[in-house]
Amino acid sequence: FSQSNDPIKFGWVKVNSPNGGEIAQINRPFDIAWDNSSSVRNVSVKMINLINNTVMFIKDTVASAKQFSFVVPANSFTDSAIVEISDAQSGGSIKDTSDNVFKIVELKLLEPSPNTNWQAGSTHSIKWNSNNLAGTITLQYSSDSGNIWNNIISGLSITDNNFEYQINSFRRDIRPTGRH
Repeated sequence: FSQSNDPIKFGWVKVNSPNGGEIAQINRPFDIAWDNSSSVRNVSVKMINLINNTVMFIKDTVASAKQFSFVVPANSFTDSAIVEISDAQSGGSIKDTSDNVFKIVELKLLEPSPNTNWQAGSTHSIKWNSNNLAGTITLQYSSDSGNIWNNIISGLSITDNNFEYQINSFRRDIRPTGRH
């Protein structure tokens, strides 16, 4: 982390999370946390994609909040992202970045579409798309609007992108979940 030697701008910030090795998923909440000296009143939070050197402003917030959650925007997947948090009043001279990179991935359900009703005894394709992922996924269903999720199948290759499913009883919601 950096600390200013200017007595008017004395202070520090420290990124706690993400600090390397985390996996953020597009369109899902992702937590950012930091510490700061008492002289830092407001912080500016940015995400930097080190692959293409793009900087995305996330939020200016009160430093004492020490954390917040934001939804990772579409089309931001990368193997090399960091967060930068800076003292909003220092002009960027007091700042810190993640110590190491984190990964942004996408796992998106293509079929069934929301509010699709499948009849018991019928067979349907569950289709998904993934970006920047490897490994296996678990398909889950919920009959109560997402309060309880039950496994359909585990250990599917993320690259299969399709699973034929015979409906045993009414299914309201379906989702893929990844192990990355």
